[in-house]
Amino acid sequence: MKNSTLTIAAAALTASVALDAGAWALFGSSASNAAGRLKSADALLEKAETAFDEGEIEAASNGFARVLEKYRAIERDYPEFSDGLASIRAKYCEERLAALAEEAGFVPEPAGTQQNGAAATPDPTSAADAFRIANGEQVTHDAATTNSEESAESSYNPRYLQYDFSEARDLVAKGRHADAIDILVPMVKFDPDNRQIRMLLAAARLGAGQPEMAIATLEDLRGRREDLPLLLLISAAYTSAGRYPEALLCLDNAAKLAPGEPDAFSNLAWLTLLMDGDSEEARTVADGYYKQALRRGALQDPALEGAIGIHRQ
Repeated sequence: MKNSTLTIAAAALTASVALDAGAWALFGSSASNAAGRLKSADALLEKAETAFDEGEIEAASNGFARVLEKYRAIERDYPEFSDGLASIRAKYCEERLAALAEEAGFVPEPAGTQQNGAAATPDPTSAADAFRIANGEQVTHDAATTNSEESAESSYNPRYLQYDFSEARDLVAKGRHADAIDILVPMVKFDPDNRQIRMLLAAARLGAGQPEMAIATLEDLRGRREDLPLLLLISAAYTSAGRYPEALLCLDNAAKLAPGEPDAFSNLAWLTLLMDGDSEEARTVADGYYKQALRRGALQDPALEGAIGIHRQ
């Protein structure tokens, strides 16, 4: 019945972490290395390019600024990797940012220039800052933070939230759960009440074989913001952790909360077999859950049908 654990977790996650971009298979390998980090940065670069081509100045500048940080990190950590490809692409991002700043109407003053006896407006770190300055907004940068990699790494810039979430979601879809966790943990620390980020982090932790960590990520959401996606996801974590009674309670609540949806019933069938699959009674109960799932629109599951009918004549 070991495969049942994977099946119920994958089935639960298919329904629970769709968010606004489709569902993912949960279990797969992950690698945190220079090639993986470069590939991840390149994917984000494509999104920044799209925004640039569509004339979305602030979105493009924020995207290029974020990618530039990633390429600089690769330069720092893997200086010899791929003959300095990260450096070349970092330079390209800098050129794009300069072009965007010019398009936003910002012309930087020479260093140290004073305006009416006051300190000159600081150079923007992105065209988004230039865009805000051009519209009369004040932009300030902490020199200590700007000049310290350690400070930059210990704090999270909310400007990059949507880009990092998109990247982490893509990494989970590709089975690169450890890489996704690295991105999501600072985001959760910055915005612990962001339910979507926490759901994605839990999915990544479950995929990385950390079910207890996934449970800890979600457990305080029980009750006050409990819904079908949360119940399915945390039931998968309970199942993977071997905490079957808690998984069963979550799935029972999910079936009551959304009686017209098939996922809770499919997972109840798998969990019943996982808990006591060698008994005829368990197979009968699982068969009942499976039939309810089918009546609610679930696709046929040959693996589940085989497990239910193992000892049938």
